[in-house]
Amino acid sequence: MAKTNNSFGDRLREQRLKYGLTLQQVASDLNTSVSNLSNWELNKTQPDINWLEKISDYYKVTIDSLIRSEIPLVIGSCFPLVDEYGFHPIRCRQGFYISFFSLIFNRLFWADIFEKRFHLELIESWSVNRDRSKYTFYLREGVYFHDGKQLELDDVKYSYERFIEGNEFYKRFIDDIKIKHREKAVELRLKRWLEIQHLPDSFIIPRIYADDKDCFIGSGPFKLTEEYLENRRKGNNLPIFLERNVNYFSEKPRIK
Repeated sequence: MAKTNNSFGDRLREQRLKYGLTLQQVASDLNTSVSNLSNWELNKTQPDINWLEKISDYYKVTIDSLIRSEIPLVIGSCFPLVDEYGFHPIRCRQGFYISFFSLIFNRLFWADIFEKRFHLELIESWSVNRDRSKYTFYLREGVYFHDGKQLELDDVKYSYERFIEGNEFYKRFIDDIKIKHREKAVELRLKRWLEIQHLPDSFIIPRIYADDKDCFIGSGPFKLTEEYLENRRKGNNLPIFLERNVNYFSEKPRIK
């Protein structure tokens, strides 16, 4: 009976041998050390998400097929802007950080400029009135934050208010944000017309954290591990570990 490759290291070694490659050849191609590769194949250490992407591209396989929900998702070492602005998805909006925070937090929607379509996350639908002076966003049912608290309209309103108050561009366009309890919706009122793809796309956080330096609680597909949170509370500068949010309202992530 053929041996089943159950561990990450086994599957990594299987891919290398399938192409008839030595550790030295792969190390040279990936610009890493032989000892790194050897430790990964022997399950002594685990690569972070950046290395997983490089390895999967190199062997032309998916990350899921390599790890099979076996190892935690390691984002990387410390992020300077997280230390400068705090661990807060509304205040820290530069480049890579948006992609990183999208693993932990959700937006109402976001525009995909390449596919030219909208992805609805925390809303089920939206509408715009005839004179185009306001947008209405209808909240999705059954969304919970990582701490078990249900997403409320107040969370959306306060998240957007904090985002807009720190953005001079949106201050010129956004007049007010109103809650419509009966429709379970938020209404974005405009001073000047903005196409929907140019509207603010703030991450939504629990209202109680809107003014704090740090916000570790989102509603996204992954959440911060207790290990990371404990280390951050102690001031330790360690890699960021995420784990799957098993209560995620949409498609569950397959990476554990």
